[in-house]
Amino acid sequence: MNEKMRKSAEFLSEKLDIPKELVGVKAKITILGNEEITVENHKGIISFSKEYLEIATHKDNISLYGDNFEICYISEGTMVIKGKLNRISVGEDDE
Repeated sequence: MNEKMRKSAEFLSEKLDIPKELVGVKAKITILGNEEITVENHKGIISFSKEYLEIATHKDNISLYGDNFEICYISEGTMVIKGKLNRISVGEDDE
């Protein structure tokens, strides 16, 4: 999604009171305990190891830190990761 389309979608979602994750503008992160993470509206994987996963989104990257990460499901818009999550950060971060 180019910048103009993203801003238009963001504007419309605000005016129509639609959650931004539904129009694909913002990533939605769902954490189940510390064992399963679902990321919706991602743009792909930047880096992956058993202890670290960096995911691209429309705005900021998401960094997951933990142990025994395994990507259980991935599609164009949704990713499910299992493993022990210790920490998560959004935006610029050093590994």
